Amino acid sequence: MVQEVIDKILYQYSYLNLYLLSFVYFLFMYFALAQGFLAICKWLHKKGVLHKIVVKEIPAKQIRYEVMHSLSSIIIFGFSALPIIYLIRIDFVQLLPNTVVNVLIGLVVLTIWNEVHFFVVHRIMHLPFFMRHVHVIHHRSNIPTV
Repeated sequence: MVQEVIDKILYQYSYLNLYLLSFVYFLFMYFALAQGFLAICKWLHKKGVLHKIVVKEIPAKQIRYEVMHSLSSIIIFGFSALPIIYLIRIDFVQLLPNTVVNVLIGLVVLTIWNEVHFFVVHRIMHLPFFMRHVHVIHHRSNIPTV
């Protein structure tokens, strides 16, 4: 059943539909999961487990700025699934069967990949060109937000 759904998504959906699925996924991450995480952080702060990094209130202008740039990022990130699905469709990438062992191995590999990818990309973002033209937006958030 699950494999049939995965196969239908990977092989029968148009690239536009795949982009929209990816776009909605990132919208959910940014604006639903992040709000849940924020609620947990506020609750842990109230319990004395966490402490705020900056105690100032976040200005509405900063929130609008971050929402607009988050939406820009989501539009770009929505395209990230398409090359992978293309490589699967041309049989350049083979998916392993959904077994417990494969899922556990996949989680370990994905976790390692996520850390390495984040470090490398963040390091690249601090190169002068990318810092001036791309990453500066991140550093303009003078009060950290989810």
